[in-house]
Amino acid sequence: MERIVKDEDGFHFYEKKTIPSSAHDIQRLDIGIALCHLDLALREKGICGKTAEAAAPPLDGNGLIYVLSYICR
Repeated sequence: MERIVKDEDGFHFYEKKTIPSSAHDIQRLDIGIALCHLDLALREKGICGKTAEAAAPPLDGNGLIYVLSYICR
């Protein structure tokens, strides 16, 4: 399960492991696809940004792990 949280800085991507980790982490691939779609949609609207590790908002005890952020410029 993945989750995206938006705040004033940008979008923060989280994942919750629903399957055991392996060499082929499908959930990370899903996050990459979602990030690509977000980037393409924002660029179409004239909003550019970049991926970065950021101080992401904490999520209350639901087992979600921060992955990365898309910071809007």
